[in-house]
Amino acid sequence: VSKDFVRQYQQAKEAFERMKKNRGPFDEVKEKENFAAFFQGQIRTLQENLKLWREDLKLQSSWKNAEISDIPLQNRLKHLVVMKGKKSGKEFSEQMRRELAGITPSIVMSVLNGTPLPDAVAVRALSYIQSQMLNAKEDSKGDAIPDGVACQWLKVWLIRKHRLQQKEAVLKVNYDRDFPNAAYHCGALMAIYADLQRAAMGDLNATLVQRFYASASRTPTLVLGTMERMGEIYLGQLCKENKYGLAKIYENRLNDTYAFFGTDGEHRFPGVLNLEEQSYFVLGYRQMSAQMNVDKLAAKAARQEADKAKTIDQNQDESQEEERNGSN
Repeated sequence: VSKDFVRQYQQAKEAFERMKKNRGPFDEVKEKENFAAFFQGQIRTLQENLKLWREDLKLQSSWKNAEISDIPLQNRLKHLVVMKGKKSGKEFSEQMRRELAGITPSIVMSVLNGTPLPDAVAVRALSYIQSQMLNAKEDSKGDAIPDGVACQWLKVWLIRKHRLQQKEAVLKVNYDRDFPNAAYHCGALMAIYADLQRAAMGDLNATLVQRFYASASRTPTLVLGTMERMGEIYLGQLCKENKYGLAKIYENRLNDTYAFFGTDGEHRFPGVLNLEEQSYFVLGYRQMSAQMNVDKLAAKAARQEADKAKTIDQNQDESQEEERNGSN
């Protein structure tokens, strides 16, 4: 240990002892009060920033009327890395460490300070979602839906970017039919067409998502016309199967979404989407998919309740009939 270190340590120790005894050339009591106030202020700011982080993350779950559950930051970072081939947990952790080394400190500072995320977060989240959408197998619950955690990254990136520019952060937890962004509603349209295809055609070897997602998320005007024509075929198929009520639900949802578009400003169909618009496209797709799934669950619950009530009424009628027969 150097002599300078020993001297500095001794000076610090003496200053601390003076502070404890509340005496010396300075007002140590006031200094302690100021330090305590500063420290408490820092803690409050940190708490506010962590609360803001949780608020910015809020996004509806894809299959229940609730928000996506919170997860640790380390697990959240996994949704910024596309796994290259089959890897063990250790190998994937090494890939994460290598690929995220340049942005992880900035992400941590964003969480702690309430500041914007780096653009690289949006780039990585979009890559993760595209890989997931093009490669994920459809399950029994419906078509592929953009990964929720990756979409949370995009939502936070957009909100904080606009907050820095003193723009209103209007992205909501759920789908917003009045959200003022054409790319957002293009994503919603594709979600409807994908769900309509599954309802009319069932499982296919090549779904609409697999065929068109990559191009639609960058140049929607080039493929929306094709999807619209395919949508007419799917609606016709539902009608052939006497599913007129279901066809009407999809038709109304499409009409409501198309109603946003017009010929002026933000209502025009977008051509080539930039990074921000691609992020809005994905969020529109995600939130519309989640909304449709929640609506399906609500409709199913309503049908079950109606069937239950009908059964009760039938049982009551039968009991009354038995009573009348018995009295005769």
